[in-house]
Amino acid sequence: MEKETLVRLPDLGWRDLRPLFTGRSACYGGHSYGPGARPYHLVHFIVSGSGILRMKETTFHLHAHQAFIIAPNELVYYQADFDDPWTYEWIAFDGTRAADLMSQLGFTFPMIVSTLTQSDFTDVDGQLTLMRQRNHKSAFDNLQDQSALFVILSTLAQSVRQTREPLASKDGGRAGSYVDQAISLIGQKYNSDLSVEGLAADIGIDRSYLSTIFKRQTGLTVKDYLTSFRISRSQEILFTTDCPVTQVARMSGYNSVSYFSKAFKRQMGMSPNQYRRWRRSRLARGGT
Repeated sequence: MEKETLVRLPDLGWRDLRPLFTGRSACYGGHSYGPGARPYHLVHFIVSGSGILRMKETTFHLHAHQAFIIAPNELVYYQADFDDPWTYEWIAFDGTRAADLMSQLGFTFPMIVSTLTQSDFTDVDGQLTLMRQRNHKSAFDNLQDQSALFVILSTLAQSVRQTREPLASKDGGRAGSYVDQAISLIGQKYNSDLSVEGLAADIGIDRSYLSTIFKRQTGLTVKDYLTSFRISRSQEILFTTDCPVTQVARMSGYNSVSYFSKAFKRQMGMSPNQYRRWRRSRLARGGT
């Protein structure tokens, strides 16, 4: 569980770079997210406490005044420490130029930013706090949100020593490349009729070999990875749209709404409609 403040930012129609959400979560011990993937860039700033971030076969142990950046469609898992759970703030954004901008700024994924200076962290915290407090009813407020996002990314890129921790590949470069291709294809085709055989054929390798190296690299079978990816994507659709569950199922790659509902409840412990109500009940400005 967590105590959460979350603000959805208005859509200004700017497609190059678009801030979407900002929020703050005070997590209870052991609270976790994932494995899941989101369709936008997401930057977390750890205010206090500690936790772990897991991607593929690598676990990162993180603490206060660090930041971690997650790319769109990256399947990740993160968890608050049981004894010293973290509180973090975040900003989510997308846009047609977002990936190019992140590349130009030198960010790779997952990007772990070593401890920010007190001054830099205070600046970022101030920008995010103001974003959550604005009423977002005027063009001036909305323009300030856009400006704040540029300031935050600039602070990360220019004022902080960046620590890149490579994801090790026990199978060597070629196997890692095959797994990366499979993950990329899942991100592109998750809402179609995907199979291990089809993925292997697209990559040009044997099905059993793909299954072996995929499990070794990610800790999940291809099927489990695809299910986690689809369910996490459906969470975003349920939360951010009013699409009926039948449409959410199709958009997430499920032809049968009953099968989707069973898979969703098995992973989330509640039905899609219950999740939508629960998630939206936590949406507040200045509350938890």
